[in-house]
Amino acid sequence: MAKNFEKTRVPSKRWKGSRTGGPRKLADTLSRLSDPVFRRRGFAVREIVTRWSAIVGVQLAAQSCPEKLIFPGNEGGNAALHIKTNGPLALELQHLSPLIIDRVNTYYGFSAVSRLVLHQGPIPPRPKAVQHAMRALSDGEQKALNETVSAVRNNDLRHALTALGHSIIASDQ
Repeated sequence: MAKNFEKTRVPSKRWKGSRTGGPRKLADTLSRLSDPVFRRRGFAVREIVTRWSAIVGVQLAAQSCPEKLIFPGNEGGNAALHIKTNGPLALELQHLSPLIIDRVNTYYGFSAVSRLVLHQGPIPPRPKAVQHAMRALSDGEQKALNETVSAVRNNDLRHALTALGHSIIASDQ
């Protein structure tokens, strides 16, 4: 009887897009969804938008944002990078355009951008960074941290390492 059951059993067909291997990372899903949007605007690499402040600096990024990247024809270079900026900064960006082009090309790793096109208008608000209150270190923790960085001779570096150590130790609650 078991033999007859096996013959009549229909093999299950898995849905082609089914999830296997458990949950997926949210970043992977968001990348899959956002990549077509960035490509429509000419950004083959979306990091130019997400890492704009690292590319041009915090001060310029606070008042500007890349809108689109237009390549002429099918060429891989000579693109025009369209940047939206607050009104007063447009003149300064025009003067800094060789520097910005150099930074963007350095980020891409080749001469992708040859010119900037500036558009004046309001910049979308950026989310504010949330600062968490750190706990105070105990006397033993502070003493151990000071002993660890005491061998560093450069005062600025020692101070920076102390601040970094404090934040790492304080976050291990």
